[in-house]
Amino acid sequence: MSEQQLCELLVRLTPHYSLLCAKGERLARYETHYFDTADRHCYREHRRGRSRRYKVRARSYLDRELTVLEVKERDARGITHKSRLERNFGHLSLEGAEVADFIAAHSGMRVSELQPSLSNSFRRITLLGRTRPQRITLDVDISFTTKGAARRLRGVAVAEVKSSDTRNQTEVLRLFRGAGLRPQGFSKYCLGTALLNEGLRANRFLPALRRLSRLEEVA
Repeated sequence: MSEQQLCELLVRLTPHYSLLCAKGERLARYETHYFDTADRHCYREHRRGRSRRYKVRARSYLDRELTVLEVKERDARGITHKSRLERNFGHLSLEGAEVADFIAAHSGMRVSELQPSLSNSFRRITLLGRTRPQRITLDVDISFTTKGAARRLRGVAVAEVKSSDTRNQTEVLRLFRGAGLRPQGFSKYCLGTALLNEGLRANRFLPALRRLSRLEEVA
């Protein structure tokens, strides 16, 4: 959605959700560094729609001075699992036996195959449902960098709704539908990689890329 749409929706969400602050900050700062093989195996597996795929990343929560190494696994049922290994704040290297064992155990990949692939930064608003077990993340100021290239998404906000409410009728979803917003796949790693590597095959991500282009045109 556009940042303008987000501002309008936040006003209407206020009675139903509480704001989660990180060290007193309402807009938490995140940095993520992704690792992939030289031929972008993780990217290609996602582009091909493999039912089981992985991503390896080091994420820093800047306001909390916390860094974790994560392996994200999407299993054959389409469920995402995250395995985490806490690191020293700002430590992004994949060196060490503990890291190698962790990555091998949770992804089957060898750490020697991986190299820095993409960096991403954004600011996040997190809302918690007052009466239902629901969490909403709202990301703004999203930018990507890789090998000297950089790209910022102008005027774009990305919302993710995480809920155990199977009725799918929570207030935020009603508001989103009323604003003409529909769910759409959005992988920061894959879209950032496609945006910064001209000529890279990205057929699976074209709907999201077109949506981004339209939002930036009116920003």
